Amino acid sequence: MANRIRIKRSSEPSKRPSHDQLQSGEISLNTYDGRLFSVRDEQVVLGIGSTVTLLTPWTENIGGGIYYADSSVGIGTTVPSSTLDIVGDVDISGALALNRINSDPSTVNNHAHIYSKDVASNAEVFVRDESGNVTQISPHNTEGDWVYYSQNVKTGKRVKINMEKMIKKLEEITGETFFEEYVPGLAI
Repeated sequence: MANRIRIKRSSEPSKRPSHDQLQSGEISLNTYDGRLFSVRDEQVVLGIGSTVTLLTPWTENIGGGIYYADSSVGIGTTVPSSTLDIVGDVDISGALALNRINSDPSTVNNHAHIYSKDVASNAEVFVRDESGNVTQISPHNTEGDWVYYSQNVKTGKRVKINMEKMIKKLEEITGETFFEEYVPGLAI
């Protein structure tokens, strides 16, 4: 005889049923959060007992335009082309972390990249345009000097200029001061 589906309910915010509150074939609905739970029997695969599983990982945001498909999330698109695909403006209140990669990203039509890459065991920030030109925008070397680095794919040229050294030499030649220490709160 087949198991009947039985639905337990809770209207308590963030309430998740415990393992002893659900049996195989039972479903629990949190009517406050709009989340559905079930028991997943994992004994055969993992050699353990049953686990309470969240069947609805998304809380519906009516009109919000968020879409989940095959482990990818689309915001403003129903066909995400990467793990997270956002179509529209993005406001970030807080930090944006860039993890280092071992090489420059591939060229993609109509795309530019901001990424972090390992340089002498330090994560540095780079930009890459659609043509494949690469510029380092975190301006320092291992000695802490301000540097400029850029690679042009059309000319094949790569330049790395120690800007701090160059400005100091220019100050010696001209007698003028270009390098000034920034003091927070003063006008730039």
